Amino acid sequence: MSPNDPIRPAIRALEPSGITKVTALGLGNPDILPLWFGETDLVTPPFIREAAIKALEDGRTFYTNARGIQPLREAIQGFHKRTIGADIGLERITIPGAAMLRW
Repeated sequence: MSPNDPIRPAIRALEPSGITKVTALGLGNPDILPLWFGETDLVTPPFIREAAIKALEDGRTFYTNARGIQPLREAIQGFHKRTIGADIGLERITIPGAAMLRW
């Protein structure tokens, strides 16, 4: 890892998930209906809708930092410290938009 690149080679080498690969095969194909994975038939809970409305009213309509929202990154850092005692540097925590977990 070079000082100019805070992302570890192991992270850069991660392969896309299977669902991502399948999705990529169909993107742009007019014969495929994009029913996007993970879309639920449940109504979004009121507390989430209210938070979204407040964010809009507060003018929070722009893309966030590519590394993720600072308070969220700090919360994840604190979670790892509390739960497993890991002192992970904030520069190593990235939460990009549309992130997916891969198990």
